[in-house]
Amino acid sequence: MSMAAAGISFLDFLSGNVPGGIWILLFALAATWFVLWFLYAFSHLIRLGKILRIGAAISVFLIGLYALIWLKFPPPEQRTRVLVIAQPEFNGQPASEPFLAAYGLYHFLRLNLDPEKFLVNSPEIVLAVARWDSLADRDYLERILAFFGADYLVWAGRVAEMGGVRFSLADASNTDQKLLTGHRSVSQEDLASISRQIIGRLSGKELLAWNVPLEVGWQNEWDPWLIWAHGALERLRGRSPVAIAEFHRALRADTAVVPAWLGLAGIELDSARVLRRLGGYWEEHLARARGFLRRAAECDAGKTARYFLLAGETEILAENFVLAEQNLKRSHKLNPDDDRLYLDLARLHPSRYHDLGFLNERQLYRYALYLNPASVPGRIWYADWLNRNGDGAEAEQILQQFLEQFPLQLDVSIALGQLWIQRQQPEKAVELFNALLSAHREARPVVRYNLGVALYYAGQKEDARLQLKKAAASGKVPDAFLYLAKLAEEDGNLDEAIQYLRQRIRHAYGPEDPFKEEARKRLVILLARKEKMQQ
Repeated sequence: MSMAAAGISFLDFLSGNVPGGIWILLFALAATWFVLWFLYAFSHLIRLGKILRIGAAISVFLIGLYALIWLKFPPPEQRTRVLVIAQPEFNGQPASEPFLAAYGLYHFLRLNLDPEKFLVNSPEIVLAVARWDSLADRDYLERILAFFGADYLVWAGRVAEMGGVRFSLADASNTDQKLLTGHRSVSQEDLASISRQIIGRLSGKELLAWNVPLEVGWQNEWDPWLIWAHGALERLRGRSPVAIAEFHRALRADTAVVPAWLGLAGIELDSARVLRRLGGYWEEHLARARGFLRRAAECDAGKTARYFLLAGETEILAENFVLAEQNLKRSHKLNPDDDRLYLDLARLHPSRYHDLGFLNERQLYRYALYLNPASVPGRIWYADWLNRNGDGAEAEQILQQFLEQFPLQLDVSIALGQLWIQRQQPEKAVELFNALLSAHREARPVVRYNLGVALYYAGQKEDARLQLKKAAASGKVPDAFLYLAKLAEEDGNLDEAIQYLRQRIRHAYGPEDPFKEEARKRLVILLARKEKMQQ
């Protein structure tokens, strides 16, 4: 795949993953020649010929040193990208058969294609962000392929007439799909046969030996693997309670469905992360995640790359960074192409990942986005890191690039709006949050809160008060009470401000809620001021 197809410029290629990139070399060369010119022009102590020889020697040394560092930290290898996508819906309902078939096919291809030449993306990364009802549209699908820089598409779709799955392969430059085969039910042997066809067409070689992934397949609609696939699709739709119920249902039928244990652990870890950030009671969720991981480890072939990844995330939450490093590196050994792995490594001290060829968080974030350009946490965390390090313009660009392809995606849109507020552009945030209100009915309280904050900083205080009151009334966004208290205090209404602060304290997420403590400190100040006014 060319550099252009991979979205990498010539300067990016020369910069590789070297801190400072090619610019640090150019600066060193410019500084060297400036100093030598200064000595020649003003001291007259060195002849021109000697100046040129010294300059050339230093330049060769600097270029050689940079080349050695570049070889240690090169740009991401340019591999042929194969994007595996499943038809997610059929007649408005999740299509479990295509997703499960694509999941199994992804693991076959990942384990058997040459990892130095091919990068295989799982079906989950597209379904997590794409509009499911638009994947059948050719133009939309071509935009997805272009966004990922994909070379080939492997499609698993539902056969309308007979049920089951049809498999197709297409070149990204011509998305007319070539039918490979169709199956009413899919076994491990079927997936191996289809993978053999695909690998033969992509690499031109016939495989004589196979790396066989976890057993995947089904014979009827009540198969526990199909039940798990339905739960995985529901989780991708953001319906975690339904996903949990389906995972448990699959495990009641067969406790060896390892991805169901891992899915339950992942949901608990997501809850634990959110509650810990909010200062809530997160330890119970962490304990449940550990329990689910333990059950996965008891299964044959249960200790997969995803198992070690989740185990590493568990230890990061528990602040046991030695075990976190060990688990993440075991995950890296089994599957170095998982973008989440590098996002997790970025939460460790740099000394813990230097041996993997990365010097700092920036390199990890960039590599994660190379592996999965549609990574929502990758975009948000990288943008946050850039903004904290004084590069708000690039942070804004990182988020906007994503939203150009996936407009009004909730989490990235909120992150962009909050970034605009921090960069003193609240009017742009107001426009964005107004658009989100109609696009995400289920998330209206959170959107209203962010809209209220943006309106407040835009100077539209009455409109801000209206949105914040609606957000507070939902009971889902207690931080709205802080801004309502601020508005009341600015209006000189201390009694109302005190009432709002008490409401925020009463609706605390837990004992370590940082904004509860902020509300308490402000409440003490306002009560003292009120008492002084009454004297």
